[in-house]
Amino acid sequence: MDFKVFTLDERIDLIDQVASLDNRSWPIFLQNGDAESWKYFYDELTEYVLVFEQNDEVIGAGFTVPLKWDGT
Repeated sequence: MDFKVFTLDERIDLIDQVASLDNRSWPIFLQNGDAESWKYFYDELTEYVLVFEQNDEVIGAGFTVPLKWDGT
């Protein structure tokens, strides 16, 4: 299976496909909760969203966060 990986920041044009995939992945009761922090991935943290694309279609996404580590 050949696919390409980008950050959402690099391919902001795919934001609607990523959001659609994200919405289909979670049960309705979780989509209507009060967790507003997810919107920051789309608004401010696009460089931490990995997008997997195949044949011009988003097939997966990974929402990551930066982590500060001192090496120990």
